Amino acid sequence: MAKPKTTKIRIAVAVDAAGEWSAAGWKGARDAEAMESAVDAGGELSGTHQQYYMTIEVPLPRPIELTAATVEEGPLVSEAPTAEEE
Repeated sequence: MAKPKTTKIRIAVAVDAAGEWSAAGWKGARDAEAMESAVDAGGELSGTHQQYYMTIEVPLPRPIELTAATVEEGPLVSEAPTAEEE
């Protein structure tokens, strides 16, 4: 049997009247827990919001051949301090 070339994903999306939005989803997530995560993460959602569920079929990543690249320095990102460091 041939390997699949796509995968279906399901994403919970919350949108408020101002157009602010937040989304969440992961493999195995139940709709309610994904929506709860989307709403909780959407700290800027104001007042009433509409909830949507999107099911999308996307292509699986495939290897690419890198022929040229430009490297730019980004910001230094550090992990959160541990209890010992605080």
